[in-house]
Amino acid sequence: MHDPLTIAYLSRPDIFKVNRYRVDVELAGTHTVGETVVDMWNYQGLSDDDNWGVGGKNCLVAESVDVSLPLSL
Repeated sequence: MHDPLTIAYLSRPDIFKVNRYRVDVELAGTHTVGETVVDMWNYQGLSDDDNWGVGGKNCLVAESVDVSLPLSL
């Protein structure tokens, strides 16, 4: 359900719980080529004040959605 959730986030971001993380795609691993890697435990020690680009927390990751809220279109 990734596509419908993307549209829902664009229209109602208030019903989503998101956190900012560093996200990379592994390109050199022997067993993980193409795997998306999220630094959920902040191994790199980045703060939310760090930049969004190279070396910073570069992605908002949706962790939950509150489906109990009414959806009015």
